[in-house]
Amino acid sequence: MTTKDDRIILIRRSKAVAVEPGKIDCVGGHPEPSEIGWKVDTDVSEDVGLAGRVINELFDSTRKEGRDEVGVDIDCLQDPILLGANILAPPKSAVSMTFLVKCEMSSENVKKIYAQGPPEAFESTQILCLPVRQLLDLISHPSTDNALSQDSENLRISDMTISLRGSLFLLARYFRAVD
Repeated sequence: MTTKDDRIILIRRSKAVAVEPGKIDCVGGHPEPSEIGWKVDTDVSEDVGLAGRVINELFDSTRKEGRDEVGVDIDCLQDPILLGANILAPPKSAVSMTFLVKCEMSSENVKKIYAQGPPEAFESTQILCLPVRQLLDLISHPSTDNALSQDSENLRISDMTISLRGSLFLLARYFRAVD
């Protein structure tokens, strides 16, 4: 998620989450099969509208996660742009889709909303609003010991989830293409 003042919104995952607790991650989650009426025992060959519902849920869920994890109203979030997919190596072995969601608010306003407690506040302990270009520079030079500072805290690549690292590479590629 990016803000109108060119910041990337990231969260520190709480110790209560199962995957990569304490790491810095992008705002996100996963589609909910129940949102599209799909059940494990459903015969998908007879459901002609399933593909469209799946696609809609993939895109809609990214905005819902912004609401649920950060507290930003969905109406302040633009339609997601699909940047690509990350393949996580074993033992996690998963594919995650990366979307860019532009928020029509400033990073300061997003911080204020987050401070009020988003619906899924238990999933994170901190919000970070980092300059897009500086964060992309950091990920582009992984061999250096560079760090970004926010609120007296240094952010290093090793602090990031594997998914965030991949997502930042996709975001850098997107910005190279549109610049």
